Amino acid sequence: MNLVTKVLTGNNGGFTGFNNRLIIDVASITPQPSGPGLISVTIQSAGTQNGVCDGLVIGHQDPTLQPYNFDGGQVRETFDNGNNSKAIVGAQTITTDQVPFNFVQGKALVVSTHWSGATDTGRFVAGPAGCNNFFSGADQVMATAPTGAWSNDGSWTWTASVDFIPNPVPPPVIIQSDHASAELQPGYSSPGAQPPLAALASLFKVSLPLLNTPLARKNLAFLQPPLQSGTPPAMTQAVLAVPAGLTGRAQNLLPYVPMRVLGVISLDRDDPGSWVIPVAIAGLKTITVRVAYKDLRIEPGMRGLMLQYPSGGPVTVTCNATGMSLTVLGGGPISSWVPLYMLEDGIDLTIAATGTFGAGSTALLVDEFQTWP
Repeated sequence: MNLVTKVLTGNNGGFTGFNNRLIIDVASITPQPSGPGLISVTIQSAGTQNGVCDGLVIGHQDPTLQPYNFDGGQVRETFDNGNNSKAIVGAQTITTDQVPFNFVQGKALVVSTHWSGATDTGRFVAGPAGCNNFFSGADQVMATAPTGAWSNDGSWTWTASVDFIPNPVPPPVIIQSDHASAELQPGYSSPGAQPPLAALASLFKVSLPLLNTPLARKNLAFLQPPLQSGTPPAMTQAVLAVPAGLTGRAQNLLPYVPMRVLGVISLDRDDPGSWVIPVAIAGLKTITVRVAYKDLRIEPGMRGLMLQYPSGGPVTVTCNATGMSLTVLGGGPISSWVPLYMLEDGIDLTIAATGTFGAGSTALLVDEFQTWP
């Protein structure tokens, strides 16, 4: 999600050899998440830029002694998959790598940089008084409480945006109590009542030797929390119509809701209908849909995705279990059918926009193409 955006309209130079700390006040951070996730910063340079960003660090403010001090939880952003510094020549828009960060709601942010080279000129716009703090000297980019006599003005410089992706909370695995069809038997038993693999064997009517193969373990791993070991994946758990006041784990308990619509290629069936699943994408950048058909109470399976968005593209859609991905070209507006190599037992997709899906963006998982050839 995008937390901070500034349209930088002018040039502000003379940063060579300087530490620079931008204070992002709480009012400029919308929305304000809470908890762990992945954070990135986008900076913009002017056409005369010919220097090096020696480091970029972001963290929460501790204004007790100085307004540009960190509270101790700051993290170093990296460039181009792990580099601490970045040579920048000319007018560029550069986004750092995504790094783990714990966001504290209601606290201001500080973006700290140090600059070297021939000429360091950033793009800027007028900001709150004292937001731009600078000091000529050795690199103190990571220091919680840097030393020296700092100066300040109201020139919001370098930072064009800050983005944050909250860590997803895995939904619980709900195991069917018997081998009957999900539509006919809505009762559930506790997930702890049987071992995970035995429960999955019951769920998908396959033998345990088959489930013990490496390929089967990979395909079924998304049904067993945690989603993966170590650092959680960079994704946002999408939900439909989140009621006010539900946050964090409660949001992820809300289900995806299949809908029955008239089909166009199913006239030879006893039931000419077709399944679709709406997916909320407006205002988001990365959405992961992860659910079993058994829990949806529908027959497999979704064969494609219909996307419509006025902005945010190009868009990449990935089946996480198989690694197969497709890119939908165009920045919008676009309405596109994306055929997918889907799993037989569930849905495990990540939809990633280049920017943020604009207002009015919609997505439907479908089991047939909903337009005439």
